[in-house]
Amino acid sequence: MKCRSIFLTLAILFFMGTQAIAVENAKIEGYVKDGKTGTPYKDVNIEVYQSDDHSAPVGSVKTDAKGYYSLPVQPGKYYDIYVRTGDVNPTQRTNSATIEGGVYTLNFDLYAESTYSNVVVEKYGFWIVVVVSFIVLAVILFDMVFRRGKKEEYKSTHLESATVEQPAESLDKLAKEKAEIESMIELSRSKYHKREIDEESFREIVRDQQKKLIEIEARTRSLKGDKKPE
Repeated sequence: MKCRSIFLTLAILFFMGTQAIAVENAKIEGYVKDGKTGTPYKDVNIEVYQSDDHSAPVGSVKTDAKGYYSLPVQPGKYYDIYVRTGDVNPTQRTNSATIEGGVYTLNFDLYAESTYSNVVVEKYGFWIVVVVSFIVLAVILFDMVFRRGKKEEYKSTHLESATVEQPAESLDKLAKEKAEIESMIELSRSKYHKREIDEESFREIVRDQQKKLIEIEARTRSLKGDKKPE
């Protein structure tokens, strides 16, 4: 009798322990309806994925006649819910990690007029990005080539202008220097005649200035393109 009581007590404790250990699932539910008319979508496939693993759904179910769906999920995770309507697959994510016994309501309002744009973005989004990127790159390259051409044209024009103007400006400068030197020689000669400077200083001044005059004459001929006499 005692053994039977002990066995019964152990069985009750084991059952209570398993109930305590058992984890209660969370639940994700909601309605899928037309965003304008409120008409429920029946037999729409709902798939639920763990947010960090989209390799396979953790569960799937079809909406009933009222557009309602419900799926149990493990607690402690975020989930992404997809409404499979064909080319367009609206999705939502739970706003927090699920907890034991928690109920998470995620409703979907579908709009027929947005279907085309969603299809385009989902099916052709990659190619749209490629084309736009190509156009932007082409515009940048064209702008670079155009700017470089303008810059080269500007340099060429100003270089030619400078080349044409430079001899005239240099000749004027040389003529001015020549006149100054000749004036200095005349002034030195006048001072020598007045005995304000001695003969040696006068000859030294004239000799130095004559060298400068020869250099100026050579530079002037070079700018004018004159040939030296053979």
